Formats: sequence, C-alpha cells, structure tokens
Amino acid sequence: MSYSGTALITLLGFDVTHAVIAFSTFNPQKVVCILASVGGVVDARTEIAFSSFFNVAKLKNVNVDISKLIIEVLDIVAAINNIYTLIKDLISRYQQVIVDIGGGLRLLVIEMVMALLKLRLEERRKVKAIVFIEGRNEYRELPDMTSLIWEETKLVTLSNKAKILLAHMDPQRDYKLSELQEILEKALNQSISRTSIYRIVKELEEAGLVTKIKRGKYKKVM
Repeated sequence: MSYSGTALITLLGFDVTHAVIAFSTFNPQKVVCILASVGGVVDARTEIAFSSFFNVAKLKNVNVDISKLIIEVLDIVAAINNIYTLIKDLISRYQQVIVDIGGGLRLLVIEMVMALLKLRLEERRKVKAIVFIEGRNEYRELPDMTSLIWEETKLVTLSNKAKILLAHMDPQRDYKLSELQEILEKALNQSISRTSIYRIVKELEEAGLVTKIKRGKYKKVM
C-alpha cells in the first residue's frame, strides 16, 4: 500500500486559533474536525467554530478535504472506539497524522488521549499529537506514551540474557551478530555460542525491540 501526505485531526471547541495554526504549520491534505455532542446536542458555538475554520482553511488551500465527526462524549467507551477507528483509518491512508488536542470539552480531550493509547507501537509512530499552550499560540508535542508502556510490558517477558544485551546496545549504531555475541560475552564474562546469540537476538526482534536491517546487521529500536 502506498501512503502520501498528511492528515490533521483537530478537536474543536469555541476557538479556532489552534486549528488554524496547526493547519498552516502542517499543510494537511485531509482535515477531520471533531465536535463534542452532549446528550445528542452540539453547542451552536462549536458549529460556528467549524464553519469559521472551514472558510479560513479553504482560503488557504481550496483543495483541502475537510469533514467533521460528531462524538457523543457521554458514551465514553463508544467515543474512544470511534476516535480510535478514525485515527487507524487515517494512518492507513496517510504518511503522517497530526492530532491537535487544542480545543473541545475536557471529556473529549481525555477520550482522545485514551484512543491514542490504544494504538499499536507501529501505528503510534505515524502520529504526532500536539497540545497548544493557552494564550501563547504555540504547541508542544506529547511524548509517545504508547512506546514507553509497550516497551516496559515487553521487557517483563524477556529472558535475562536478552535484557542484558538490550541494555548494552546503542540505538545510534548497527551491529553484526558477531559484535552482539562479543558484547554479551563481555557483559556476562562467559562464552556464548553463535546459536545462543542468534536465539537471543531473535527474541528481541520478535519483541520489536531490535530490528534486522540490510547486510545482516541489527539495530536497537529507539
């Protein structure tokens, strides 16, 4: 499957400043504005905000595809699943997905964060989640908590030798299998057979903590 361009998901409340800045910064080809519904009712000011953003975005890029998604925030589980489904769909079609957590009801913001945490590691790496600082019109990128939680979970199931090898690997460089064998032998102060080091590296590779690159070298996943 081929991927192209950038998609933007923005949570809209009454103010569109954050959405306009995100749009201007990332120049997306696709925008989905998420509006909160409370008991089936969308605040009229949020609808006005969507119309305002739509008009401004179209002035900047007449070809941009803009749509809105109404999320019923009182049904929390359904809200999280609907947002999660949206993100996965955009990930499958675009190289990068920007998630602007800059507006909307607090409950909607929480539901968005929980949807992000549902993503698999390889999916989360295609998402840039940003939050704007009130009154300053600037944003900060949220750290990838999915990666941190996922890695901690994987570490629990690793063998002791695999953990030791991983701890001694530098994510900035590539390693031949023989180099990894030497590293582990020095760390343990004992001989390691080629079959054993292959099995240990394979364990790390299957856990997604090490990846095999061309020319038979291995690299620690950051």
